[in-house]
Amino acid sequence: MWPAIWSFATTPARPELVAFTERLSVQFAAELLSSSEPPLTIDVRAPRERAQKHIENSLRMPLNHLVENSKTLPNDRPLLVYCAGGYRSSIAASLLKRGGFVSVGELAGGIAAWEAAKLSVCSTPA
Repeated sequence: MWPAIWSFATTPARPELVAFTERLSVQFAAELLSSSEPPLTIDVRAPRERAQKHIENSLRMPLNHLVENSKTLPNDRPLLVYCAGGYRSSIAASLLKRGGFVSVGELAGGIAAWEAAKLSVCSTPA
């Protein structure tokens, strides 16, 4: 029975109803962010979480305001969303794709994975 379920999940009867978002490893994301044309990194966590730590040069756009503020985002630049562990960024990526953004990725494991990989974070002074 498992192969039939797997087959359905990978080749749905209605492919137009399925969208895929790239989940980027922290190592690959760090490489992209240090490139000459980095993606726009969007922190979808709450302001209090962001104040404690965030990825340098990331844009603050909490998930609960993402849809209303997405019109301010560039459509000609890749977007990379992140949260604490990956759940909210998955929702954010889905909302952005539904809103017409083509190049959207999410940071696998969120900022927790970023820190676990010993990559630098910033904090906002109180």
